[in-house]
Amino acid sequence: MHNVEWKYYQSLMNLGGHLGKRMYYKEEARRLKKYDADILGKVDLLFTISVKDQEYYAEQASNSFHLPAAHGEKVDIKAGRGDYFLFHGKLSVEDNKRAAILLMKEVFANVEHRFVIAGLNPDKALISEVAKYENVDLYANLSHEELKALMQDAQANILYTYQDNGIKLKLLHALHVGRHCIVNQKMVSNAPHLENLCRIGRNMEELKALVEVIKNEEFTDSDIAARETILDKHYDNSENTRKAVKIMKEFGFN
Repeated sequence: MHNVEWKYYQSLMNLGGHLGKRMYYKEEARRLKKYDADILGKVDLLFTISVKDQEYYAEQASNSFHLPAAHGEKVDIKAGRGDYFLFHGKLSVEDNKRAAILLMKEVFANVEHRFVIAGLNPDKALISEVAKYENVDLYANLSHEELKALMQDAQANILYTYQDNGIKLKLLHALHVGRHCIVNQKMVSNAPHLENLCRIGRNMEELKALVEVIKNEEFTDSDIAARETILDKHYDNSENTRKAVKIMKEFGFN
C-alpha cells in the first residue's frame, strides 16, 4: 500500500480546482474507501510503506506490516555545486502544480537565483505563470535520464507538498541522486529516517532563507558517504526484500 488511497483522493479534492475535478476526486475517494474495506478481509498479507499508514491499517488488520518503499535507485550524487534550484513532479496533479506556483511567487520572485520546474503535462495556467519570471525555466515531459541529469546538476532539489499521506517516492529519488534537499515538514512527516538528510522549512520565509544559506554550499564526498549510510540502512531493496520473505514464510508462503 503506497497510500491510504481514499484519503489521498480526498485530500486532492480538498485542494480545490474546478468543480468537475473536485467531483471526480470525491467519487474516487468514495469508491476507494469501499474497495479498501472490501479487500482487507481477503488479503493474506498487507505491506505498508509509511509508518503513518501502518498505524492506520494495524487498527483494522493483524496481518499488516511496515515495509519501506522499494525503489530503483542507487546513490549516484555529484560532489560540488550547481547554479539552479529544481522542483519536479507530475505537474498535472493539483498538489504539484500549486506547489510550483507557490514557490515561484513566495521564494523565487525578485531574486537572482535560477529556478527550474520539471515534470509531466503542465497545464496552460502553470505555463502562463512561469512566463512571468525571467529566472524560472520549465522543462516538460523529460525522459527519466534527462530528469535525473537535471536533479544531479541542481544545487538543491526543492520538494513541497500539501499532503502528508504515504511516503513521497520522489523524495527518495532526490536523495539518491541529488545534492542538497530542501523540503517542507509534510514532505518528511512519514519518513523519520529521512528528516536528517533534508533541510526543512516550516513556512515560505524559512524555505527562502534556506535557499540563501545553501546557494554556495559545496556538496562534499563526506556528505555523499553520510547520505549513502542512512539510505543503505533503511532503504536497501535487498534487505527489505529479505524482511518481506521472512514475514511471508511466517504466514505459510514458500
